[in-house]
Amino acid sequence: MIRIQELQKNFNGLRVLRGVNLSIEAAKTHVIIGRSGSGKSVLLKHILGIIKPDAGKIFIDDLEITALSEKELDKIRIKFGMVFQGAALFDSLNIRENVGFLLYENSRFSKSEIKEKVTNSLSLVGLKDIETKYPQELSGGMKKRVAIARALCFNPSVLLYDEPTTGVDPIGADMINSLIKNLQNKLGTTSVVVTHDLNSAFKIAHSISMLFGGKIIFTGTPEDLKKTDDSKLRQFIDGNMSGPIKEVDI
Repeated sequence: MIRIQELQKNFNGLRVLRGVNLSIEAAKTHVIIGRSGSGKSVLLKHILGIIKPDAGKIFIDDLEITALSEKELDKIRIKFGMVFQGAALFDSLNIRENVGFLLYENSRFSKSEIKEKVTNSLSLVGLKDIETKYPQELSGGMKKRVAIARALCFNPSVLLYDEPTTGVDPIGADMINSLIKNLQNKLGTTSVVVTHDLNSAFKIAHSISMLFGGKIIFTGTPEDLKKTDDSKLRQFIDGNMSGPIKEVDI
């Protein structure tokens, strides 16, 4: 489904991605872990085509997207649903308008069709009768679920999640994790989740990769990660990143 080859990206001389190689299997949940600021969100935005790499290639279903024009990329992006960190809802729009935002921008859908799609998407995340409410009336966990419903509206084949449990209490985070897992099972989507929350990663992932020093230094199952004796991975797993190993070591 998604192949990344030698991806590199610098920002004002800072090397964030230093040759990322990664393959993401279709119809599975692949979690990318790493410290805050390690470039996880940058990598996700490259997959969506929001950011252009300095070098390297990204293939979606064997089509290289890194050299495509914006118009060509729009045809690819229709396959993706993106759940942004912090939900990124529009405060001035009600929930129906938020969830159906892209549909309203697409003139081929009637208002009745959009209403039905919004209701269906909200039902998939366990929400109903909130279409006329506004984001400020919802809890943090509900906002995250609304953001997921918005990502589902175009029936995407790939769902991208940027730190989906950040800013949510433990009970709410567990609910989001269960929702991600249930949606993948029910819809058969390819899910790519970036997070620094290991509890979340272990619960939802079929496979996990770790981004460290601008490169992928591990890919395997959750069980593989739990059993690793690699010092960099163990520091992250055991919550001790204050030791001598730093991101720049690679």
